Amino acid sequence: MTQIWPLIAILGSWALYGFLASFFVRKKVKYIRFTFLAAIIGAGLGGYLANLIGVPSNIWYLSEFIKLILVTLCLHLLVTYVQKD
Repeated sequence: MTQIWPLIAILGSWALYGFLASFFVRKKVKYIRFTFLAAIIGAGLGGYLANLIGVPSNIWYLSEFIKLILVTLCLHLLVTYVQKD
């Protein structure tokens, strides 16, 4: 059971990133799987980019901001090019 809680925390943060990113996309997101897919891709790339840049631990919110920006970008690209109207 202790191995499940980190997974739940990761899924919850991905859902939160996708939910927040959906506010910034102009088109309506019709499928929730786009928000989760964009959150997985964007958070993964954002975490990698934040580690690559070397964001200090005292400004951890910069890392979260980078993740949110990349999730929003991924969601915008998915809604624009993949979603059928």
